[in-house]
Amino acid sequence: MNTHVLPLLQPYFFMKETYQAFAETVIPYTPSSEDRKWEASGAAAERIDEFLIWEMNRLFAIKVSERMVNVPLALPTAAMLNMAAKYYIQDKNIQSRVNERIDRRLFAELPPFNRMDCFYQLMNDQFPHVMFAWPFQQYKELVTLASETLFRLVFIGYYSEWSGYQTGAHHMPLELKLHQIPISWLQTGYPGPADGYRDLRGYLIPPTRKEGDE
Repeated sequence: MNTHVLPLLQPYFFMKETYQAFAETVIPYTPSSEDRKWEASGAAAERIDEFLIWEMNRLFAIKVSERMVNVPLALPTAAMLNMAAKYYIQDKNIQSRVNERIDRRLFAELPPFNRMDCFYQLMNDQFPHVMFAWPFQQYKELVTLASETLFRLVFIGYYSEWSGYQTGAHHMPLELKLHQIPISWLQTGYPGPADGYRDLRGYLIPPTRKEGDE
C-alpha cells in the first residue's frame, strides 16, 4: 500500500475497530452447548460494523440555514464513543493498555462489560456533551438519538440478510444478490423470503347472498 495513503486511512481503521468492538459487545460470540447445537458467530464476525458505518452515514440530517442537510455521523459517533471511554476510564480509575492520548482506540480496549456500562451512561446523557466534537457538542439531543440508533442497528443488521451479501453489500437493494444464507436465519429458523407478486392483483370479494337465503 502507498505509504502516503496510510494517514488518510487511519481514521477509517480506528472507526472500524470501534464499531467492531461495539457490535461484539451487543451480540457476542456464543459457543454451542448441549441445549443449543449451533453456535452464534456474533455481530463482529458477520461484518455488522460495516453495516453500522453504512447506516450512520446516511440516516441523519441537521437543519442548516433553514434547510435539512444530510450529515454522515459514522466517524463523529465513533469519536464520541472513544471520548466517552476516555472520560469513563478516568472516572472509574481503570487501567488501560492504551495511552490515553490515543483517544481513538480507548473504547475497543475496554472489557465488554465496561464497554456496555460506558455506552449505557452515554445513551442516558451522563457525560458532558461539551467534550464531544461537532455536531454533538452543538446538538445535545443528537447524542442520545445517535446512541439509541446505533444500538438498534446492531440487531437490525445481524438479523437481516446483510451478512449473506459478502462483498458489494453497499450497492442499491435491487443490485444485491445473496451469496450465502445469513447465519441469523439459521439460528432463528427463518426460511428466507417467499416469492410474491410485484403488482396488486385485486381484492378478495366475499360471495354475495342469493335471494331466499337466510
